[in-house]
Amino acid sequence: MKNILALLVIFTISPGVLLAQVVQVSSSSVRDYASFKKYVEFEQSKLTAKPLTIDNGGGRNKLKKMGIEFSPKMNWARSKDKKRLAYLSPDRKGVALMDHVTRSVNILGANGEILRRIPFPPKIEGFVGFSTTRLFDFKGGFGDSDGGFYVYDNAGRLIKKVEDCGTVDVFMVSNNQKYVFVTASLPDVGDFVVMYDMNGVELWRKQTEMGGKTEIRFSLDDEYVLVKMPIYWVKGNARANQLYLFRVDNGELISEEHYED
Repeated sequence: MKNILALLVIFTISPGVLLAQVVQVSSSSVRDYASFKKYVEFEQSKLTAKPLTIDNGGGRNKLKKMGIEFSPKMNWARSKDKKRLAYLSPDRKGVALMDHVTRSVNILGANGEILRRIPFPPKIEGFVGFSTTRLFDFKGGFGDSDGGFYVYDNAGRLIKKVEDCGTVDVFMVSNNQKYVFVTASLPDVGDFVVMYDMNGVELWRKQTEMGGKTEIRFSLDDEYVLVKMPIYWVKGNARANQLYLFRVDNGELISEEHYED
């Protein structure tokens, strides 16, 4: 793994003097949530433009013209005429728009442009996610109890039916579009996280304690993945502010801690 060394220059002003303090940020220095945040902040500082999302692009307005509006607490919405069902990607950079008339899924970019059209089976068994090469149907989102998910290619062909991950609660596709990471649970097993490749092949799995409103975040270089929970459960008791930080390539647990923002 590359040990990427970065120099983050922080300017502070003292009376009449401009000082430059150099802070070293490298992949090997990521040991906890605080160092992860510094690492991500430096990555973001190298971006030449702010990433486009449905919110700052033109996608929201185009969807609104179709009669589709996402509420603050929901990542899916139905059009007013009931003919379309839209699924917002977790990073808010795109939308999977299922058209019940054409029986296809249009993948929209942040500006509302159609990136690709994918034929889709008649029945949706859960909620829909996507990458540049795959479409995912996560079962359990609308009452299915057996869980798991389906992986389709961009021609609508079934790649794999994943059956051993139970009910998927939250998912995130990596920035390099090579991995899909999920939080899930099984009745007799408990909560866990799983890293899959784009064909639904399991790469690693770790037992965890999960909770509501879980956030998944990859570092921009996909070296690390963060699972962050404002609420989680331990033996039926609610706890607050728990996170897990893993290395993407091998699932190494870097940090398990309570956090403060």
